[in-house]
Amino acid sequence: MKTKRLKFLFHLLLAVCIHTAGITTATAQALEVLPVNPFYSGAQATNFFKRSDGSYFFFATDGTNGLHLWKTDGTTAGTVQLQAPAPYSAGFSSIGLPSPTFTTGKNWLILNDELYFVIDGTHLFCSSGNTLRLLTASASQVSELTASGNIVYFKNIEDAGSLPATVSLWKTDGTTAGTQRLKAFDGGNGNSRASFQVKNITNVNGTAFFIAGAAADGIGYALYKSDGTTAGTVLVKDINTVDTNLTASDLYAAGRYLYFKANSSGTQAQGKEWWISNGTPAGTYQITHFGGFNNGSISATTIAHNDTLYIATPYGSPTHSRQIWKLTPDPSNPDSIYYEAQVNTVSLIQMMDGKLYFSDADIAYATRRFYAGGRSRRDTVLLQLGAYPQSIDPANTFYPLNGYYYYVARVGPSVYNLWRTNGTAEGTTLVSNATKIPSLMTKVGNAIYFRAVDINVAGTTAFNIWKSDGTTEGTKKVADRIFPNQVAAAGTDGTYYYFTSTDSVWTTNGDTVINMPLGSAATVAGVRPTGIYPTTNKLVVTAKLSTGTSNANVDLFAGGPAFQPQPQTITFSDTTVTYGDADFLVGATVNSGLDITYQVADPTVATITNGTLHILKSGTTTITASQPGNGSSWLPAADVTATLTINKAALTITADDKTKAQGDPNPVFTASFSGFVNGDTTTVLIMQPAFTTTATQASVAGTYPVTASGAAAENYTITYVNGTLTVTPPVQQPQTITFAAITKTYGEADFAPGATVTSGLPVTYTSDNPSVATVVNGNIHIAGAGMANITASQPGNDFWFPATDVTVILTVNKAALTITAEDKSKAEGSANPPLTVTYSGFVNGETAAVLTASASVSTTATQSSLAGTYPITASGAAAANYTIAYVNGILTVNARIAQSITFGDIIKTYGNADFDPGATASSGLSVTYTSDNPAVATVVNGQIHIAGTGTANITASQSGNDTYSPADGITRVLTVNKAVLNIRAEDKSRFQDEPNPSLAVTYTGFVNGEAFTSLSTQPAIITTAAMGSAPGTYPITVSGATADNYVITYTEGTFTVKALPVSEDKVDAVFIGSSLRVNVYSAKVQKAVLQLADITGRVLLTQDLSLVNGLNTYQLPVFNIAGGAYIVLVRGEGLKLSDKIIK
Repeated sequence: MKTKRLKFLFHLLLAVCIHTAGITTATAQALEVLPVNPFYSGAQATNFFKRSDGSYFFFATDGTNGLHLWKTDGTTAGTVQLQAPAPYSAGFSSIGLPSPTFTTGKNWLILNDELYFVIDGTHLFCSSGNTLRLLTASASQVSELTASGNIVYFKNIEDAGSLPATVSLWKTDGTTAGTQRLKAFDGGNGNSRASFQVKNITNVNGTAFFIAGAAADGIGYALYKSDGTTAGTVLVKDINTVDTNLTASDLYAAGRYLYFKANSSGTQAQGKEWWISNGTPAGTYQITHFGGFNNGSISATTIAHNDTLYIATPYGSPTHSRQIWKLTPDPSNPDSIYYEAQVNTVSLIQMMDGKLYFSDADIAYATRRFYAGGRSRRDTVLLQLGAYPQSIDPANTFYPLNGYYYYVARVGPSVYNLWRTNGTAEGTTLVSNATKIPSLMTKVGNAIYFRAVDINVAGTTAFNIWKSDGTTEGTKKVADRIFPNQVAAAGTDGTYYYFTSTDSVWTTNGDTVINMPLGSAATVAGVRPTGIYPTTNKLVVTAKLSTGTSNANVDLFAGGPAFQPQPQTITFSDTTVTYGDADFLVGATVNSGLDITYQVADPTVATITNGTLHILKSGTTTITASQPGNGSSWLPAADVTATLTINKAALTITADDKTKAQGDPNPVFTASFSGFVNGDTTTVLIMQPAFTTTATQASVAGTYPVTASGAAAENYTITYVNGTLTVTPPVQQPQTITFAAITKTYGEADFAPGATVTSGLPVTYTSDNPSVATVVNGNIHIAGAGMANITASQPGNDFWFPATDVTVILTVNKAALTITAEDKSKAEGSANPPLTVTYSGFVNGETAAVLTASASVSTTATQSSLAGTYPITASGAAAANYTIAYVNGILTVNARIAQSITFGDIIKTYGNADFDPGATASSGLSVTYTSDNPAVATVVNGQIHIAGTGTANITASQSGNDTYSPADGITRVLTVNKAVLNIRAEDKSRFQDEPNPSLAVTYTGFVNGEAFTSLSTQPAIITTAAMGSAPGTYPITVSGATADNYVITYTEGTFTVKALPVSEDKVDAVFIGSSLRVNVYSAKVQKAVLQLADITGRVLLTQDLSLVNGLNTYQLPVFNIAGGAYIVLVRGEGLKLSDKIIK
């Protein structure tokens, strides 16, 4: 086979189709070879490192430039060599790389799509796909490549050619500058010790933990950690300070924690330990101890889940059991031994959906059983397959599909079948017994594809390709074609299943099988495919000659997809769950098997992350499932919506039982809550529960229900359970009354006497003198002044004996009453006014009526007393419940003061409103008025009312009072002028030659509601317009009216004589003395010109006219015109009139 190949350009063309048993097979154009030969190791080409974009790194030669790092995306242009720097410019002579499935030595990894690898064990390289960078010097021994965060850590033995060598922890970010030593460890006893320093580099949540020598003599190991900085590369704990013979080894990451073993080689040979660390000295401690080992070491397999590590390890001699231990961060975990088998055959298989899958062997039947773990020891057996020795062989790989995991198990001595499980006994079933020896299983879309032999075919090498949807009827051959034992490799790009046979590569979509030959028959004779590496939209295949083992005998082929994009359909149904349910995978499926994305209409009800639904509250929302397709294989699916209903969780509120003694008040009621989820507490209640009971403080001994109600919560449906209030019988005790003497004053309000009793029970009272005090509703009511004996009593009850009565004296003093003589005044010379008193101090609503003797009042002043002040004294009053005091009053005798009136003349107009005359007295006292002419004015309620025009004398008077003498009267003249009355002739009109209509007038100015009837003489109305008057306007005049109270004015009206309307235009004229009268008859309103011309046509006179419809008469002066014949002309728009006349 040639080592140099032509440039590759691939096209798939369907050539031949064969239909067999409803399945279509076809042959595509052959895959063509890329111009490189991949590195060959053992039986196949190795070291294909896949990147996130679907491309691969790999080692190959082009037959000229030696072995180099290449990358390919399945196209010729995308298959390029990455040139290595010196000393490997000419290629790598040997490669210290294991196969991709062999991880011991940790000499390659991919981080952020960059490939880190070690050549010859000495040089660390990095490539991003564009360049190849050398990161370490030649005197290095590099191993233990470990990614933590965005950093690659590795062990480096520096100066490896000399002793003692330096062992260090290094880091790199893929650049030369970023490749640095973090911490060096002394090689101790020479190079032989150096190889044991720095090991087990392990990533725990972005922190790199590792083991390195701790003691100065190089004996023992301690635990270290690094955050990628020199300062952050520190000792976590040296466990040799605990036991000098303990050394840390075998690091395992589990969630946030690191677990490691501590093996003893000294006095603790029987004590094998497991430790845990959170990266702090205090958080690094032993969590369990395995005693009783005879083999001197811990042999364990592990599986991590969250913060928990499961380990399967022998315990004691081989005749004793093998155990699975569950290690957690809790050092007091009581369930460390998770499972205990009968013999030394426990096998951890896989952790899936929070369940640990494992198997063991029964010593009596030598039969392996299959388990799915829960949370306690010895979980329920899921499946016991057959009764033959070694009859079950669960595969170490599970394939998830629609909530189940698929695996291979052997039922009989040699029959292997396809099984599935969902982690329950009833969900663990045989998928189909139509096949035997299933292998090369791969999940593609909604089916599991695999290679198997038909159960009805003899032998074990006649393979068919099968697919299964998990049902018996859905497990069938993809094509009724037997592929010999050369079906050696299989893979998928997520859409199609690829497999190798003889000299070809095959692909299927479940209905059609397409053969993809390796090149032409001439170029690929004897070539067999060895590996399948799907890229994005392309397929890369390695193949070699059936003879020979050199690199030159390995070729690289590539081709494009064999199928057109297919439609896909989403299946999605409504879901009903309950608030508090655990997160779960949304159940939409798509026939392509591609990932489905979801959109929640109401994100306050639920959220979906990576297909897992998390419930936030009860309610209903819609979820939209989408699948956009992948371009080459599957078309976008139509969105499908489903309804998510989240029911409220059930919450039970139980009223707590309570106890009280009879007679005690009810206790504070509380409740217990059952059903809260998601860590909710009573704080989520919108309304807290209220409690009621039929028991009261007075309830007798017995049991009474306590009922809770009224609580409310958004996410819970609430039910209630009653509690019980138990009332216990009473025990009687003695009681004592304390009561003190009381002093009060008549008139004080009812009061509590204030006796107390040690029982706290109510006290009753009696009075021996009801005229002084009575008892009303337990309070003392004062009835009068004096003394009374008040007795306090308490008769006891079921809990207290009767108390001894206690009597005290109540003294009620008289109330204080003050009688005050009221102050009085009078004018000098007048009689004394009546003398009166006021009272201050009456209580209980009492008045002077309770006096047993009324007070007498007197003064020394008489009617003739001079101006001054005189005492008024009260005395002689008496009352049963009052002590009386007196306060004198004063009688003031005042001298009178002279006063005067100011008043002016007044002018008003008839019709003015009533008015205040305006006179004022110097005393400020009110003034009164009189009128001597009521025909002109009268006085009404102190105001002047105008009755008519003329004059009247108005007199102002002030009669005085006790302080002021009467004022002298003042008389002033009131003049009332006439009001103005206007009489206006109303406008009138008529047509020419009609009689005049009746003439009328209107009045403006009447006051006080008066009308024309108040006129002494009615007005005369005349006009100059007569029966023969020409059209035009004529005055209407008014005159002759008289009235007592009005001055009369007149306004003329207008009389209009309107021309009669005509239907024909004409003109006539006549000389009348020195005037020319012209009558123009016009059928419409218009403008015109009037002219007078002689017989020669000379215009003598011109006048503009504004014609109305009807007769228009004009008088023109013509006294300068001589006698003779003339022509009158009228011209207008559409108007042409003339008339001949003689003067």
